[in-house]
Amino acid sequence: MIRRIALSALGAAVLMGLSALPASAGTVSASSGGLKASFHAGTHHPKANHVWGVSVSATLNGRPVRGATAWYQFIYNGQQVSKQAVCLSGRPGCNGRHAPETWFHFNGGYRDKIIWPTRAVGFPLTIRAVISAGGHTVYLPYSVQVIK
Repeated sequence: MIRRIALSALGAAVLMGLSALPASAGTVSASSGGLKASFHAGTHHPKANHVWGVSVSATLNGRPVRGATAWYQFIYNGQQVSKQAVCLSGRPGCNGRHAPETWFHFNGGYRDKIIWPTRAVGFPLTIRAVISAGGHTVYLPYSVQVIK
């Protein structure tokens, strides 16, 4: 499922200022205890209103994780401006009635398609995937600057 992210009213209000970010694609990784996870995207400059594909993979004690939870935090200037669930096509429970931490469970990894809103163009943002499993949590911050 392709979904549009929505920054909160606070997020729209805080989005000020410009900053240059690296242009290359990349992967960020983190670990906590036996949980290791990575977040990969093809660019740090996603286009507004276009699909931006990301992938997340995780292992627990050296094996693909089972029953992990995932959600996203959107950060501007060190402040969270939005928190959203990973809500892939065909998944039950993606109706907004539960806290984002409870919406999405995965085994091993997942791929997601995100569409950034036009109002995010030009601002230095961080999308942070939060992965929890086995009593551990890892934070995977990935810097972006949305372009037209």
